[in-house]
Amino acid sequence: MEYFSQALSLHRAVGNRAGEATTLGNIGLVYNALGERQKALEYYSQALSLHRAVGNRTEEATTLNNIGQVYADLGERQKALEYYTQALPIFRAVGDRAGEATTLGNIGYVYFALGERQKALEYYTQALPIFRAVGDRATEATTLNNIGYVYFALGERQKALEHYGQALALHRAIRNRDGEVTVLGGLAVLKRGLGDLAEARAHLEDALRLFESLRAAAPGPELRASFFASKRGYYEFYIDLLLQLHEREPGRGHDLRAFEASERARARSLLELLAEARIEVTSGIAPELKARERAIHARIAGIQRELLRAHARARPKAREIAALEEALKRADEERQQLELEIRRRHPRYAELQYPEPVGVREVQARLDEQTALLEYVLGREGAILFVVTREGFQAIRLGAAEEIRERVRRLREAIAVGPLRTAWGNYVVNGRRLYQQLVEPAERWLAGKRHLLVVPDGALYYLPFEVLLTSGELTVEDPRRLPYLVRSYAVSYVPSASVWVGLWRSGEERPEKTFLAYADPVYGEARSESAVGRALSSAFGELRKLPPLRYSRREVEGIARLYSAEEVKLYVREQAREENVKGEALEGYRYVHFATHGVLNEQAPSYSGLVLTLPSGSEEGREDGLLQVYEVFNLKVRAELVVLSACETGLGQQMRGEGVVGLTRGF
Repeated sequence: MEYFSQALSLHRAVGNRAGEATTLGNIGLVYNALGERQKALEYYSQALSLHRAVGNRTEEATTLNNIGQVYADLGERQKALEYYTQALPIFRAVGDRAGEATTLGNIGYVYFALGERQKALEYYTQALPIFRAVGDRATEATTLNNIGYVYFALGERQKALEHYGQALALHRAIRNRDGEVTVLGGLAVLKRGLGDLAEARAHLEDALRLFESLRAAAPGPELRASFFASKRGYYEFYIDLLLQLHEREPGRGHDLRAFEASERARARSLLELLAEARIEVTSGIAPELKARERAIHARIAGIQRELLRAHARARPKAREIAALEEALKRADEERQQLELEIRRRHPRYAELQYPEPVGVREVQARLDEQTALLEYVLGREGAILFVVTREGFQAIRLGAAEEIRERVRRLREAIAVGPLRTAWGNYVVNGRRLYQQLVEPAERWLAGKRHLLVVPDGALYYLPFEVLLTSGELTVEDPRRLPYLVRSYAVSYVPSASVWVGLWRSGEERPEKTFLAYADPVYGEARSESAVGRALSSAFGELRKLPPLRYSRREVEGIARLYSAEEVKLYVREQAREENVKGEALEGYRYVHFATHGVLNEQAPSYSGLVLTLPSGSEEGREDGLLQVYEVFNLKVRAELVVLSACETGLGQQMRGEGVVGLTRGF
């Protein structure tokens, strides 16, 4: 990434459009390998336009092929086929046999995904001899693996085993670890199908060891998380396999290892970020890198200020807004590249020993007598619940994950509608059924417990467990009389048990002051609400109208009265500025409270933020009034509690294995 980014700048500086196109395509390849499909598509699309403009037909076909591959990975198979069928005649016309074979193999992959196995086999077997003829051993190995997968699906297991064996030997000969992971995963599935669980486990553990070494080399937490998400299915399969072994051989500790595997499969990047924050790994960064970081952040703030102004005009100019959005995109790319450079050049990152995920015993040592930890896995093989209490441990199968996801969706719809008769039956049925599916199987281990520590997965990150219904007395029509789970338990949420254990800070001194708050920001009298809404829509992906938050001042003043005046600091109205967040010593307060608007950016979670007092048109300050996730990472906060009293701050991008990536993760 670092070298391609340097090359891109140089190609653009000297006007080398062909070189620029090739480099854009290469950056797209890296993003695709890391699981960042949408970013890959952006770069491929830019490359395609340039290749066509300069008349490079071979590279045009290669890029069409790459775009098809992204759409195939996203499950958009017909769209993938469209791009592949555009690429194939171009490769044949220019005599590029390797490109032709790659496209044939890709078409085979799509036909397999569409359930047309014989057609898939035809395309793979056309591609294989071409790869051998041109000496492309890596793709030959991938094609052998794919043929093995088709034979497995057709029930011809011996043929599948032969092709997997050839593919594995080739990947190992050329040291293609990613390919080796894929083949070992396929072998594990095959061996489980044959009933050989022990050998399936051995293959899968080999695959996971290789994958962990690849993950460690991924550049920085954001890309490490997306790469991990693209391979999380291996961990889900491993958890299910260990539980199968536990059912066959109870008492051998397979269930304990399944819990450890679940912990390895979640919130790893967040766990590592906590370790970095704990030792202040960014302190002592070279001054020139710090200066560049400050300059980039200031530039991003300046562009966002200009976007707000551009949209606030009576007649916004589309061309000006498009240019500012492009400038913001470029500045963000530069910010990410600088972060990678800091990580590479700063020795404390290299020296850092990241914590290992915890096991059952470490969790039990932290739990009190009234708390139970409920950890969920919503995998392709089915849903699983791990129940950990101070006294014991249990692994429970919950049935089909798809039904749980659908019921969560329906329950959220009913809650969003509100207490209307039309939604009442939907709410009651799904609130009760989800309790029966998710909590009732653990009831015998929850006797005497008052606190549930929930580790969600997938759709469960969006489920408020508090509103599930604990009994069958559901004929009442008064919502206040329903048996909500919150009547029986206090509920807390964590992305993993390892993160929960990692948040403990023994021996740390409590901050001297008590309460710091930001409330009732000023959003500008001259600017119309709709104009501000459009500006945030342009910059952050979702329309937001920002009316004044008049009662937020009363909110924080009410809390402040609980403490003595010298323990409290309030920033309200004009003083609720971003400069006063970054300038204030936040680490000196036990409780930090934001009562502001929030803005969500699911596509780019680093740009979700809290909307503080926005600068007026005449102000030329460094800040734009938007405290965003990437800026939160640079704050020093030692608070026991940060309250985000703002809309959508609990939401974010739901990333497989990492949880919700947004403001809460930042803090």
